[in-house]
Amino acid sequence: VVTGGGGGDAARLYHLIADTARHLEGSPTSHDRRFTVITGPYGCRIGDLPRSVGLVRSVDGCSAQYAEAAAVVQMAGYNSAFEALGAGVRPILLPRRAPRREQAIRASRLAALGVADMIDDETTPSELAWLLNQNRLLESGALARVGIRLDGATTAAAVIAVRSRVSSKRERVYAIARW
Repeated sequence: VVTGGGGGDAARLYHLIADTARHLEGSPTSHDRRFTVITGPYGCRIGDLPRSVGLVRSVDGCSAQYAEAAAVVQMAGYNSAFEALGAGVRPILLPRRAPRREQAIRASRLAALGVADMIDDETTPSELAWLLNQNRLLESGALARVGIRLDGATTAAAVIAVRSRVSSKRERVYAIARW
């Protein structure tokens, strides 16, 4: 599964995938690999695609696709990166570097923690093919071992509940600190 977010700035990712698919055609390591590219509502035109690349304009969240994928290649937006991690997949991230660097910071940190791989604009189709041929599934407990928790909504709801039950600021601070 390949995702570039909802915007039109994923052209380099989509072209790298098309080139990688062409590179893999007829390769003994291709294992009949199929790519599903989810472009989002404002995705760019990719051009001629190899037979192994299917194009989907948009889906409502990608969690189900990630959970069924052998590999995920994507930009490094917050939601998509953590959806892939939550599905148990070690994503390959090609972060946007301008106008903000938050994706590059996120991708490099996740790579340093060993739960993702980061590629850049200079990545070749053969390099991406090599990464795709590695095990892309996270080991059980991998996120917990590096301190990543995916229960933010539950935690936030609990904090709000605690804060609403105590009367003074001091009690709220103490209750949240205990949480």
